[in-house]
Amino acid sequence: MMGIAAGLIWLAGIGWLGYFSEQTHFYGILAGYAVAFGAFGWLLGLPRESLSIRFTILLAIFGRLLLVGSVPLLSNDIYRFLWDGLRWLDGANAYVGTPTQVITIFARDPSYANLYPLLNSPDYYSVYPPLLQILFIPAAILWRSTGSLIAAALVLRIFLLFGDLATWVGMKQLKIPIHRRWWYFLNPLVVVEVFGNLHAEGIMVGFLALGLGWLAQRKDVLVSGWAFAASLSTKLVTAIFGPILLLTVKPLKRMTWLMVAAGCTLILAIPLISALWKGGFLDSLDLYFRKFEFNAGLYYLARSIGQAFTGFNPIAYIGPGLALIGALCILIIAFWPRKRTVAHLQEGLVWTMMAYLLTTTTLHPWYLVTLVFTGVLAGRRFPLAWSFLAVFSYSHYLHGDFHERFIWIGAEYALLLAAVISDYWTPESTRMEKVA
Repeated sequence: MMGIAAGLIWLAGIGWLGYFSEQTHFYGILAGYAVAFGAFGWLLGLPRESLSIRFTILLAIFGRLLLVGSVPLLSNDIYRFLWDGLRWLDGANAYVGTPTQVITIFARDPSYANLYPLLNSPDYYSVYPPLLQILFIPAAILWRSTGSLIAAALVLRIFLLFGDLATWVGMKQLKIPIHRRWWYFLNPLVVVEVFGNLHAEGIMVGFLALGLGWLAQRKDVLVSGWAFAASLSTKLVTAIFGPILLLTVKPLKRMTWLMVAAGCTLILAIPLISALWKGGFLDSLDLYFRKFEFNAGLYYLARSIGQAFTGFNPIAYIGPGLALIGALCILIIAFWPRKRTVAHLQEGLVWTMMAYLLTTTTLHPWYLVTLVFTGVLAGRRFPLAWSFLAVFSYSHYLHGDFHERFIWIGAEYALLLAAVISDYWTPESTRMEKVA
C-alpha cells in the first residue's frame, strides 16, 4: 500500500508538471517537482521486497504515457524541431538559412507561418545533429497534415520510448542492479524533461548505454563504435566521453572502434558538410560559447570577477576559456590511472560529465539527464540531488521577466556542493551496501 500511495503522488506531480506548469510559473514548477521528487525519494526508501519489479515498470511506463496528451510547457524547442523537419521535407538543407531568412519565401504556408512566431532563436542556424534531424521529418509530416502539435509530439515520444528501452537494455548488459535503474527511470526530471518536453537526451543516453553495454561484452567493439556514433549524432555532448571510452577499448581493438565510430559519424554528418562550408552551423555553435549564458555557477563567478576589472561582460573570452579548462579536465580524467575495463569506467564517466557541466556557460535542467545516467552506473547519489536542484534555474523565467535570480542559483550550487561532500564522505563500504 505504501508503494501505491507513493506512486500515485509521483504521478500527480508528473501530471501537474506536464499539463499545468507554464515556464513562467516558477513556484508552480517548483511545487510540482517537490511533490514528484518527494514521492520519488519515498519510493526509493521503501524496502525492496515491498516493490515488485512489475509495479515499478508499470509505474515508469504509465508516468510517460500520462504525458502523451500534453504539449511541452517548459521548453519551446519542439517548434524548431518541426521547422527543421519541414525544411528537409521540402528538399532543402535545414542547416542552410536561418528561419528569418526562409520565412519570406514561405510566409503564406501555414505550416511555416504558424511556427515562426514561436521559435526561440529565429536568427540562428540549426545546431541539431543529423540523426536527430531525421527524427524531425515524420513529426513534421504530421504537423503539416494535421496542424496538431500533440500529434507531432507523439511521433517524437515514440522515438523517446525506444531511447528508454535502449537505456534499459544497456544497463542490463552492464549488470546494473535493477533497483538502481529506478534512479533513472523514475527520476521526475528525466520523465518530465525528456518525455514531457521532448529533449533528445533520452535518445542520446539510450545509444550511449548500448555502446557501453556492448563494449562490456568485449567482443562487440564494432557495434559499440556504431552506437557511440549514433549517440554523438543525436547530441554532440557525447563527444566528451570519446577519450575515456577510446582508452578503455583493448589496444588491439582500439583502432577498429575509433574507425567505426568516426566513420559512422562522418557518414551521418553528410548533410552538414555544405552548411559547414557556408559557416552557418559553426557560427551558431560559436555563439553557444560566446553569447549564451544560463544557470552556470562557475561562469557566473568568473563573469562577476571579469566585470569588476573590465566594466563589461567578458563572456566572449570566459566562455572559450572555460571550454578549454573543461576539455583539459576531461583529458586528465581519461588518462587517470585505473584498470582499463568498463567495470572501472563509471566514476570517470560521472566526472567527465561534471567537468563539462561545471565549465559550460549554459546549463539547462535537461542537461542533468546524462549526469543522472552516469550516476546510476557509478552508484553516486549526488546527481539525483542536482536533478532536483537544477529546477531552481526556472526562477530565471519568473513572471516572464527573464533575468538571473542569484539567490536561487546560489542555493542550487551550495546544496550541490553539500550533496557531493555527503556522497563522498560516506565510507566506501557503507555506500556500496546502499547501492549494491
